[in-house]
Amino acid sequence: MTGTEREAAAVRSSDRPSLWISELPFVALLVVIVIGVASTSVSKQPLIVYWELLATLVGAACFAAGRP
Repeated sequence: MTGTEREAAAVRSSDRPSLWISELPFVALLVVIVIGVASTSVSKQPLIVYWELLATLVGAACFAAGRP
């Protein structure tokens, strides 16, 4: 690998955020989903508005990330 190729590879890798940073929104969604399941189990009542808003939020996060 020549010096120019190494520099180009370094620039490409520094442009991308780390894996943990790029997956952070999905980890946050997972936490919110687990909280919703727990509160639905405890209250014994459906949280319809909560799940509707959460579905919209998950869809927006997937759209923003460019993932299907």
